[in-house]
Amino acid sequence: MARQLKGKPITYFIIDAGWYAEKGKGWESNMGDWNVSPELFPSGLESIVQQIRSCGMIPGIWFELENCGPLAEAYTWERHLLQRDGIPITSGQRRFWNFRDPFVIEYLSEKVIDFIKKYDFGYLKVDYNETIGIGCDGAESLGEGLRLQMEAVQNFFRRIRREIPHLVEIRIPTASGFQIGDVYSDDKTAFRITRDILSIRVKGNFIAAAVLLTSQPH
Repeated sequence: MARQLKGKPITYFIIDAGWYAEKGKGWESNMGDWNVSPELFPSGLESIVQQIRSCGMIPGIWFELENCGPLAEAYTWERHLLQRDGIPITSGQRRFWNFRDPFVIEYLSEKVIDFIKKYDFGYLKVDYNETIGIGCDGAESLGEGLRLQMEAVQNFFRRIRREIPHLVEIRIPTASGFQIGDVYSDDKTAFRITRDILSIRVKGNFIAAAVLLTSQPH
């Protein structure tokens, strides 16, 4: 697809949801382990990223980094996940990382930040497709626990921006526990999609999208 888009007015080519899909698990069920799929990318991502750049586009990557899917090993790491009344919060099939846990920050720094640096991605698309609900343990009330969790999530995004200042981010909170203005509150620029997303599916997994963005004053 990158070759077909070469020479078109496309700035970013995003490898979307599914790049980590393990055989027999699919893309939605093993979010959280974040290992490149050997079935979809038998030679790894390096050659794909190089091909995107050779076609004149900036490579991007997709994460839903706050969640874990039910077939991920991370889904079983209950002491590192958000809980309510001592039980891991499960919304739909997803569970949620506790961003106040130093282990989680170290883990996601390796899986997300170091990963982006390794492949020199220039664009990060983050989805958020479930809601934590009324709150979580860890404070004097469930609501305060939720507020502290959202504050910690925002701090992690700030860390991404500090460590990779050239990175373009777009966050899509389709079932969010926070307001998009909160997330962008310290960003100088917001980004708006100005062209339709072009996408392909490989073996049933949505793994690629190309978008053209223009920056708008916040």
